[in-house]
Order: sequence, then structure tokens, then C-alpha cells
Amino acid sequence: MSKPGASGSAHFVRMLRWGLMFGMATHVSPLIGAPFQDDAKQDRPTGRVASDKEPAPKPLEPGEPATADRTLSKSEKQKLHDAWTKRFQGAAKVLHAGKADKVNEVETMILGEKDPNSLGPMLQVLGRETAPIRLLLDRNLAARDDELAWVALAERLLVEPEADVRRGLVRLIDAKPDHPGAKRFFEHIRNALKSTNPVRSGLGALAVADLGWKDRVPELIDRLAPVRFVRSVDWVPTAVSGGSGLAMGSVDSYVIVPVPVVGPGVVAYGQQIIPVGNGLALGGGGPSVSMQPVVRAGRMSQPNPAVRAALVSLTGEDFGYDSAQWKAWVANSARADAGPPKRVPFP
Repeated sequence: MSKPGASGSAHFVRMLRWGLMFGMATHVSPLIGAPFQDDAKQDRPTGRVASDKEPAPKPLEPGEPATADRTLSKSEKQKLHDAWTKRFQGAAKVLHAGKADKVNEVETMILGEKDPNSLGPMLQVLGRETAPIRLLLDRNLAARDDELAWVALAERLLVEPEADVRRGLVRLIDAKPDHPGAKRFFEHIRNALKSTNPVRSGLGALAVADLGWKDRVPELIDRLAPVRFVRSVDWVPTAVSGGSGLAMGSVDSYVIVPVPVVGPGVVAYGQQIIPVGNGLALGGGGPSVSMQPVVRAGRMSQPNPAVRAALVSLTGEDFGYDSAQWKAWVANSARADAGPPKRVPFP
């Protein structure tokens, strides 16, 4: 058994999360809506926008019906989305400037924003900012009553690269166990763990570790090095013609032979398709080589370093990718937790 924590997976996982946060989709559909309100009086929107060249409608006054209560045209939705985006970009600039009075004002505005239409632009802008601003975003999401905000919060936990921000996010979740969105939050994490995509499954495993779900250790072990069907095609020389070389006349058929497929913690058998020639011949002139495809197919174990890191974090042990040792450790731990057998005294 090796000592826990002695692996290069931590750096890999952190870089993966940074890449996801800045470059990949988070599976939360962008929403659209009015920008958040400022102290200046705003005019009411007067109706649909018939042309992309018309000015964007003004945001609603505080206390007026939400924009979701009325029908919006496609161009109007886009303009509202762009307006939200610009407002959040401006808010981020104020937060970076660091002037105390303005910072407090903007933080209050962000934390108090509950319009569902602001969710997408807020995630897009603030979700790529510095750690303190991302934590401010998480506080806003946790304070919202709608379930979609908590789905977004779950996705934030999956892709957040900084451990301190993830710990703050988990504290927000722990503080509201009865929130209407809690069920959707946990379902989103579990679905990520069950994903057939190894990257997504690994992020789900790390989120499980962040949440401290030790009861999920057996499920993590099953996803430590899953056996998947692998198929590859290699091109190999099968015939040489010309010169004095020995040649295979042609390829008439193929035979399928079993080949061992070995991976960490598993040995399986796959299939290799090999071309078979119909005879040999001596050729003349310049040599030439004929190539034929060789198809290899089988089941192979694919280790997931993120799942291993999650197991190490939850258990304090590190058995690498040896699923058998992990399962034996779980069984021994269960027996230890059960305690010694109770003895019934004789009368």
C-alpha cells in the first residue's frame, strides 16, 4: 500500500477544471433577461421589438412584473441578454477597482438579484472571474429560490478549480439542507458521477469527495478503472511485390483470433482480425509493399485519476487502481465499524 496523496493527479485535476471553466460548456443553458436595476429611474418597455435595428427595450422598474411574464421576440431576448452581460461586466470592473463604497454597493446588488433571466449572463461573466467574485456568484445562486439556480450551483462545484471556493460552496449547501433545489443539486452530482464520459465521471467523483459522501466509496471503486470496449485499426504490410522479394499473392480472407488485453487490475480477451493470403510468389522489378488494415477490438481497463484522487480524499488510503484492494479495505472497514460480536451471558 502506498501513502495517500503521493500522486500527480491533483495537478491534472486542477488544470482540467480550469480548462472546463474557461473553455467548455457547463451544460447549463444560457438564460436571458433584463439587466439589474440601478438607482436611476428607468422607462417601461413599450412592446415587442420588430427589427434588430431598433433600440433595446429599457429594463423594468423594481417591483414591476418580471420580463418572463410577457412574450419576448427573439431579437428582444438577445438584446436583454446582452444588456445583462454588459451590466455584469461593469460590475466586475467595479469589484476589481477595489473602491470600498462602490464595491459594497455592487456586492449588495449582485447578492440581491433574483430575476431568473439574469442567471445565464451572471454565470457566463462572473463564473470566469477571480475566486472572490466566483464565491459571490455562488452566494447568489444559493440564495435563489428556483431549482435551476441550484442545478447551476452543482455545475459550479463540478468545474470550480480552487479548493477554497469549493469549500465555501459546500458550506452554502450544508446551510440549506431543506432548500427546494437541494434534490436537483444532488441529482446533478450523481448523474455526473454515473456519466460514461470519463472526464465528467471524474468531476462527479471529485464533487462527491468535496461533499464528504463516504457512503459513495463503493460506487467510486466501480468507476476507478472501468472496463470499456476499445476498437482500433492499424495498417500493416501484407504483400511485397517486385524485385526479388517474397510476395503474398493477394488477401482473400481474414481470420479472427483472440488476443489478451491487459490493463491495471484486469486481464481480458479481445479479438484481432488478421488478413490471410492465398499464396506466395516471386516478383520482378522495383519492390512495392501492400498494406492491409488489422482491426483490434476488445475490452480494456481505463484508469481514472480523478476518481482515485476522490477515493484518497475520502478514505485517507491509496491503493492505486487496484479495485480488489479497495474493495477488501471497504469490507474490513465495515467489519471494524460493526464492532465485536455481542455475547449473550449464560443464565
